[in-house]
Amino acid sequence: MRVQEVLDAKGSAVVMIPSNSTIADAIEKLAVERIGTVLLTDEEGALAGILSERDVIRVIALHGDAALGKQIDDVLTYSSSSIVITCTVETTVEEARQIMGAQGIRHLPVIEDDSLVGIISIRDILQYGEEHPGTDEDCGEETASADKAA
Repeated sequence: MRVQEVLDAKGSAVVMIPSNSTIADAIEKLAVERIGTVLLTDEEGALAGILSERDVIRVIALHGDAALGKQIDDVLTYSSSSIVITCTVETTVEEARQIMGAQGIRHLPVIEDDSLVGIISIRDILQYGEEHPGTDEDCGEETASADKAA
């Protein structure tokens, strides 16, 4: 099973904001879109980072109410030289899960031909697995499970 299958099932919509937006702008976007993560773009529109609800909580805990008026760039510890961890549409769901676990992240932007085509979360992976049980991660073929054999 490949990441492309997860995107096909859930959709490939991606919510992005410029990294020079304020924390208040980001909170509003998260609330309006009912999402937990927003992708950040640099001045050229390229993927520059990821801002999660957890990041927002940390920033407010450190800076108090003043954090709301601060630019994301000014309060997050990432730089333009930081590498955003991504996967491709050809990445297997198991590989994506392993990347998330090893990196301690819950969201992966999905790239195809150097273009952003979506984002998947650990929740997407779990939900897709529940809806498609018995699918072998590497070849997409049906496999016998203990439940089916019994």
